[in-house]
Amino acid sequence: MSFFSEEFDFDESSESGNGNLKEQIEDCKKLIDEGAVYGYLDKFDEVIQSCLDNDLNEDGLYLINGLLEIAPYNSEYWIKKGLFLNALGYFKESIESFNKALSLNPGDSDALVDKSIAEENIGLFTQAKESLHHALTNDPNNEDAL
Repeated sequence: MSFFSEEFDFDESSESGNGNLKEQIEDCKKLIDEGAVYGYLDKFDEVIQSCLDNDLNEDGLYLINGLLEIAPYNSEYWIKKGLFLNALGYFKESIESFNKALSLNPGDSDALVDKSIAEENIGLFTQAKESLHHALTNDPNNEDAL
């Protein structure tokens, strides 16, 4: 039985699209609770990205934590967790998530830029500047770091 219909792609700007997203989030939560995540990783990635795009941070955090239980060495999942935590105001925890992502992929300039934002949010301006400097060292043309 598939939890996802063929109409998984949706128009995020429409009312029905946001309703469809809520249904997809609930479907993903059921899959996590049932331990049936593996067959739907691509769908989870799409729903999690939609959560980021639509500021559904609590739902996204729940989903990304479910993915991290089965894939704790995925640096992209740690970055997304950091983004959700940062958006929810958990800046120290966000920095910890970005540090975990960087321990798995030390050259990730995007993780360094995102970490600098969380550091700035709690007044760690020197550390934020260092993170941006490291991002530019890794990728001198990174527009976000510039």
